[in-house]
Amino acid sequence: MSRISAAACTAVLLAAGKGTRFDAEGRQQKLLAFLPSGNRVAAQSASLYCSIFARVIAVVRPEQQELIALFAQAGCEIVLCAGAEHGMGHSLAAGVAAAADSASVMIALADMPFVQQATLQLLAQAAQGESCVVQPVFQKQGGHPVRFPAALYPQLMALEGDQGAKALLRSFPLLQVPVTDAGVVQDIDFPADLQAAGSQNDNSKFP
Repeated sequence: MSRISAAACTAVLLAAGKGTRFDAEGRQQKLLAFLPSGNRVAAQSASLYCSIFARVIAVVRPEQQELIALFAQAGCEIVLCAGAEHGMGHSLAAGVAAAADSASVMIALADMPFVQQATLQLLAQAAQGESCVVQPVFQKQGGHPVRFPAALYPQLMALEGDQGAKALLRSFPLLQVPVTDAGVVQDIDFPADLQAAGSQNDNSKFP
């Protein structure tokens, strides 16, 4: 399987959140938790995206040394975002700025490791060359990852605090792609999600 070129689409893996819903006391980083397959959440997500995209950028906080090493080993470029503690907007802006030479960016969440390869291929290739946002939809529910065209980079790079990109989905042409992949709506917020999600969508083939 040939990978999506960096010029066409770069994957930006957001991994700088604190995951307080997973462990309010901050003792356990959810991205380092083990899935039923034996893979760490972050490792499985990184390997998945690196198998499809020639360029994958992981956005992390500077102090996340174990995550940095894990993503680097998987083949990701690392972007350190010191302002990530102020909200996802900072992480998203930093990742897009690093990928500004690509025609589009696939914004992905590192705590969603069950998206399937075929889904990523479909989203990366849908409406190529057109200036629209591409989002997967599973059973009428919008999911992730979401592909943004270069025309929206200025707005994305201007995000800060808790601002996400949802407003752009309402104000810019949006192509919603129906998929049968439950992984696009399965994130890991709580310890129980490690088991629940894995029982439906298993990417254990990724190291």
